[in-house]
Amino acid sequence: ISYVDPSQGPPGQYITIFGSNFGTTAGTVEFLKSDGTKVIGDTSFPAVCKDVNYWQDTSVTVKVPATFAGGSSTKGITFSLQIKRSDAITSNTISFPINSNTPTPGICGLSPDNGPIGTAVKILGEKFESTGSVTFYNKVAGTVTAWGSEVVSTKVPTGAVSGPVKVTVNSTYSN
Repeated sequence: ISYVDPSQGPPGQYITIFGSNFGTTAGTVEFLKSDGTKVIGDTSFPAVCKDVNYWQDTSVTVKVPATFAGGSSTKGITFSLQIKRSDAITSNTISFPINSNTPTPGICGLSPDNGPIGTAVKILGEKFESTGSVTFYNKVAGTVTAWGSEVVSTKVPTGAVSGPVKVTVNSTYSN
């Protein structure tokens, strides 16, 4: 794991873990307490995300879990987050505090997830509200062609390069 975006968040917050060698078959994202108790990252995405590959070799997207198996809240706890690949190999850990803020807009994936300048792209997720903006990697602004609460349509702008895409709603950024 290289980094997590955002670096902290409340239950229900979409987070994207960036790094390498996560594999191409889904494993699990584990939130580990210092006493060894763990909870698994939430992959209950909205229906619009059903065909999205949230697990890739260099990035994994999950939602911050709300409760432990026994029902106790995860809020206010700083966890060690790690990736457990499908072959049971685990990554390094990285600190991840769970707070009680309101979850920001969350992106589960892009369709398609790559393409040349001018390619029509659907950004899929939730909490996109009714309006906002899209930014491609290196702060290249995207032009929105349609906006919905779970789907935002745009095109890959001139100057865009491979990297994360963000949705901004009411001055709050997505994962």
